[in-house]
Order: sequence, then C-alpha cells, then structure tokens
Amino acid sequence: MVRTKTAVCVCSGGIDSTVAATIASQEGYKLHFFHASYGHRAEKGEKEAVEKITAYLGAKDLKFVEIPFLKELGWLWTLGTEKKRGAILAVILMW
Repeated sequence: MVRTKTAVCVCSGGIDSTVAATIASQEGYKLHFFHASYGHRAEKGEKEAVEKITAYLGAKDLKFVEIPFLKELGWLWTLGTEKKRGAILAVILMW
C-alpha cells in the first residue's frame, strides 16, 4: 500500500507560510490550504494572495474560515511581532 503524504498548510498569504507550503510541495506532500479571517484591514489582500498561492502550488483544496471573535482583540495587532506571537499563543491555549 502506497501512503500519500498530506500537509495542511495554515496560510496567511505572507512569506513564512508560503515558503513552508512550497517546501512541503517540493518534498512531495499533497497540499490542503486553510486560511482564517478575523476581520482585519488586510483581509481582502490576504485572501487574494492565498488563492493565488493555492493555485500556483496546485493544492488539492482551500478552506476559508471566519473567526470573528479575534476582531475583538484588535489591540493585539498593535503589538510587536514577538509579543504578538506570545499573546496569540496565550489566547489559543486559553480557548
């Protein structure tokens, strides 16, 4: 039995997730993309970027999910990158 390698790529449309997905693709993984929208200003551009990346890498599918409660944490997006990652992780762990 041949096993298919599968990767679920949580993709923002930014460079980090795009590079990770590209590496997975180059290593033979079948890609499935997931993008979470939370009502931020760059949402339209991010969705367009994710759609283009999905098509370019030949991903099997793309799922969008709305997480509106994150918009209530608007203060979070004003933090520096390292602080933001820690705060997001804390919110996820508490959820």
